[in-house]
Amino acid sequence: MSLEIRHLRVLQAIAETGSLTQAAARLGLTQPALTSQLKRIERTIGGKLFERTRTGVRPTAYGQVVLSAARGVLVGMDHLNSLLRQNSASSANTALRIGTVGTRLTSRWAELLEEEFTGTPVRIRTGSTSRSLVRLLAGDQLDAAEVHELPGYELVWPDSVANLVVQPFEPIHVAMGRGHRLAHRDEIPLAELARERWALEPPDETGTYGAFLACCAAAGFTPQVQHDVSNSLAASHVVQAGHALTLCLATSREHAGLVIRRLAGDPIWVRRIVAWRKALPGRVVRVVRRTVVRAYLDQVRNNPCYARWFAGRPDLHPTVEDQTIPTPGCRLHPERS
Repeated sequence: MSLEIRHLRVLQAIAETGSLTQAAARLGLTQPALTSQLKRIERTIGGKLFERTRTGVRPTAYGQVVLSAARGVLVGMDHLNSLLRQNSASSANTALRIGTVGTRLTSRWAELLEEEFTGTPVRIRTGSTSRSLVRLLAGDQLDAAEVHELPGYELVWPDSVANLVVQPFEPIHVAMGRGHRLAHRDEIPLAELARERWALEPPDETGTYGAFLACCAAAGFTPQVQHDVSNSLAASHVVQAGHALTLCLATSREHAGLVIRRLAGDPIWVRRIVAWRKALPGRVVRVVRRTVVRAYLDQVRNNPCYARWFAGRPDLHPTVEDQTIPTPGCRLHPERS
């Protein structure tokens, strides 16, 4: 094992707290994991770095030498990271950075933002999951993001990130080829799809795969997942070829070879949410919120089946905030000290 910066931070945490238990809590580790990591570091360095006392642990003589060198390295790294963050922040002032998991809503959202922030480019970053986008917001790598969550798999919101539910109940739909035997129906009981083959993305932290399996079990069958696909576009190709069905968001777009249909009883659904960094100026936040709602309402028409269902549920219609549009060229980011 070669020594890395993270190993030096482990030693620093142990020395500062004087306790393996407290150091583990600070680093987000279990005590056994931290103890194992310390033993590997000591084997790499070639000597014992800490000794046990009645109240915890303290550095050995050799440990004090190593810690002195480690502190020097960490101070230098912290200074370098600070410079990099300042440079990144300076570059970010020229653009509004938004995130998506690949929904059609985001390109329309970007158009609306660029209309309101005249002359300010909007940069779109596609993340693998909503949770990854929330982490990017917390790390100041995004300014705002459109995400979604399933009940039972709720997102965890860092203190630096605020959010607003845009659509509290959006049913997950099923996509099938236009020539499918059930394509003529607006809604389909899940049990009628028991013998179908499916193209699904592998299980991940979003919970969609697990929730689908649970719903199928409740309907009395185990789905035949024939295609493990990397993203919704890959799934779409399989579906258009007539090889399988797949799950999709309600605002997915129908086209010549593919239709989107509701599952009867809406057994799987998501909340659509817009999130943003709390450090954003209030007037920018108002525009972010207003434009994402407008973008969502524009996307409802992508799927006639969902549009008809949505029209009959006015209680679920998000409202566009009536706020003054900021003047062109207003700062997207507050001054950083």
